[in-house]
Amino acid sequence: MVTLFPRQTDARVQTATESKEAPTSKCSTYLLCFAVAMNILRMVKLFGWEPKLSERLSEKRELELQCIKMRQILSLINTNIKWV
Repeated sequence: MVTLFPRQTDARVQTATESKEAPTSKCSTYLLCFAVAMNILRMVKLFGWEPKLSERLSEKRELELQCIKMRQILSLINTNIKWV
């Protein structure tokens, strides 16, 4: 198995995630966020949720794009009415 991160980094991430107190530095905050993101990615990979997750994300993105398009159209109509 190939590891992407050296053991020292793994130990720091583990220390940051196991700590019960709030992070005291920007580095420890970053490590905590990074560890959480890596755990989420591992979970997605482990359980084979990639296709389902990808489908759900694409559905949400389509809905978001429709809302953005409608907002832009309404903004355009509002601007045109305002200048009439």
